[in-house]
Amino acid sequence: LFVTSAKAVRELVTIEGPQPAQRVEGVVLDPSGAPIADMTVTDRTLEWVAALRSTKTDSKGHFRFSPQRGKSVYYLRFDHEL
Repeated sequence: LFVTSAKAVRELVTIEGPQPAQRVEGVVLDPSGAPIADMTVTDRTLEWVAALRSTKTDSKGHFRFSPQRGKSVYYLRFDHEL
């Protein structure tokens, strides 16, 4: 029997108000400033009930969604397995 231990970390980042942007993209970094690869980024509904689309960050922590016509607010959820 082989058992490993893992530490789960969850950090909530809250942005006080909408941030205007021309693109829906960004870079996900850990607290030390290192990029996080393979982070799942999900565009969700207003109520956070349903996922509309998702992508993964690349090796440099970058993600991108194409903008949707008529949509001005995006609700993004970030998940990463440890």
